[in-house]
Amino acid sequence: MSQEAEVDVEELLDPGGDRVVVIFRFRGEARASGIRHDYRWGYVCRVREGQIDYIQAYLEPESALEAAGLSQ
Repeated sequence: MSQEAEVDVEELLDPGGDRVVVIFRFRGEARASGIRHDYRWGYVCRVREGQIDYIQAYLEPESALEAAGLSQ
């Protein structure tokens, strides 16, 4: 559990079709150890009828972009 935590959407991309790519940054500090963390993750989300019905997470944002047919 974090003492403090931030989650920011860095990018929201529409490659077309029924998918969107979201790049998140997670920052915070572990309560017990005080160790700081700062991660960027990518997600490919499928949207149907205005709702997300599937999410695939990627530890590397570049992998999410590649999976969606985008490059950066």
